Amino acid sequence: MVKVINKSVCRGVAGKRIGNVKGVVIHNTWDNNTAESHIERLGKMSNKQLEDGFAQYYVDGQTIVRVEDTFNKAWHTANTEGNAYYIGIEVRGNRQTSKEEFEKAEQNAFKQAYEDLKYYKLPINRDTVRLHCEFTATECPKRSLIEHCGYDSIHKQPQAVIDKLKDYFIAQIKKCGNTETVKPPVTPKPPAAIKPPAKPKPPVKPQGVKRVAEKGTFYPNTTVAIKHTPTIKAKQEATLGKGESVIYDSYVKSDGYVWVSYIRNNGKRGYACSRDVKTGKAFGTFK
Repeated sequence: MVKVINKSVCRGVAGKRIGNVKGVVIHNTWDNNTAESHIERLGKMSNKQLEDGFAQYYVDGQTIVRVEDTFNKAWHTANTEGNAYYIGIEVRGNRQTSKEEFEKAEQNAFKQAYEDLKYYKLPINRDTVRLHCEFTATECPKRSLIEHCGYDSIHKQPQAVIDKLKDYFIAQIKKCGNTETVKPPVTPKPPAAIKPPAKPKPPVKPQGVKRVAEKGTFYPNTTVAIKHTPTIKAKQEATLGKGESVIYDSYVKSDGYVWVSYIRNNGKRGYACSRDVKTGKAFGTFK
């Protein structure tokens, strides 16, 4: 029986995901440590130390451990897109790991990958099942490349080798059904970034909003709301936090606020609340 542990010891240090999960990335830890050992290792690290890298999951032949919630980012690919949109799964394995243990760990990783892809309603294909070496120059997942492709080199993997390993992973993940895995949590509703006034003005209808063309980058100094229409009553789609930024192409004055506008990752236009018109207070800086 597989032991499953959920301890978010990385504390959301990489920030919340902005946009939808695009898939999973399979890694090899390239050490021979147990999955549980990473709970204590990562839990002792400072935020700065965690920047050296961590994934959402660590898996061995007996245990699946989630050290970071899947609605948060993780620093697991040394690549902005990989960190922001993909879930990292680290499989126990280096040259010292027995083949039996490594294969058990891989199978548990495939089960977890299946569960997360199903939860986020994603297909199982080459776009959603990725390798670390696709995002940055690395030998990872090296033990998998050795076992399933016979590839053991420090040089960049040929595309044919990458595709062969991905197709193996895809076939194995597709075999998985209901399994003992860590269930992805329901994303908690983030608190509203801006409290509406006691007597809010009637929301402005989208067709009545006039966007003013202006290009720039907005750097929030607090958490601000992202909405599909620039009104207080509109549903909050996401948030933009301190340390993040957005490149906008226009702005709107609406409902007592200035909203910078841009095209979101889902292809739809979004509006980020950036300034209080009455007080002139900005919720960040503009460049």
